Amino acid sequence: MTILEFCNDNVKALHARLEADRARLSAAIQQAAGEGRMSDVDDLRPQLDDVNDDLAFLDARKLDQLCAANLPLPSLPADFAEILKRGDADVVAWTRLQSSIQKAIDVAGGVADGVSTAAQLLLKYGKFLL
Repeated sequence: MTILEFCNDNVKALHARLEADRARLSAAIQQAAGEGRMSDVDDLRPQLDDVNDDLAFLDARKLDQLCAANLPLPSLPADFAEILKRGDADVVAWTRLQSSIQKAIDVAGGVADGVSTAAQLLLKYGKFLL
């Protein structure tokens, strides 16, 4: 385990503990308020505020570290406009192909219906043809 992994694991554990504390305090405040114990609510509210402040500080610290890392943002390739044009042409071609396939399926369905109708008529009236 590297130092970075160790620190990230500690930050994750601290964040999880703070979230659990926040959930516990929120539930206790709601229960106390529901039971009409406003003095308990007044006692628990500063604790919840402290936990929320710690979470906000932790998130701000992460953001500060990300900004300090000065990671380069990905840039678009030089031929991005050409890539978009080719993509549009591909979409048009695939749409035409899909339309052609759908027409072929529709025609095949019509032919199958015609063959089925002819077969039914042949079975029904075939005795008169022989």
